[in-house]
Amino acid sequence: MAFPSSSGSIPITLESGWEQARVIAATVKTQAQTMLAGAQGAGLSADTILQYTAYLDSASTQLTQIAGISGMAAYAQAQIGTSLDVASAFNAMLSAIQSTVAWVRANFPADGSGNLLYTQFAPSGGSRVFTQFTAAQLTSFVPVLQALLATIN
Repeated sequence: MAFPSSSGSIPITLESGWEQARVIAATVKTQAQTMLAGAQGAGLSADTILQYTAYLDSASTQLTQIAGISGMAAYAQAQIGTSLDVASAFNAMLSAIQSTVAWVRANFPADGSGNLLYTQFAPSGGSRVFTQFTAAQLTSFVPVLQALLATIN
């Protein structure tokens, strides 16, 4: 039998699951702050929005798996103490992540068949140019990102 690496199929432990959840939360927060700054400032490229949405979808899946580890809620609560209901805070964060993905899916420009409208060929050659959304176009995205950020310390 091979040695169990961190990328292998050995089940996630309580300790590693707790750490993974916190790393994911930190990454979600950092990237949401960057997205918010762009949405309120110079704008965001369609590619940036889609990449962040894909990351959030993956993060949601990973967090759901971690939450399903037997004893995880009690373990996480023990790490924090009694001042915070960790399970409620976790569920609020997960819900906000899922809501952000749903918002992008519902609001990203698409044609009548659901094909996303976000890139075109550059004026010369075969390279692509991604649509750039302005701050004015992203005003309804701002409160979604703010709501997500409000769920992560």
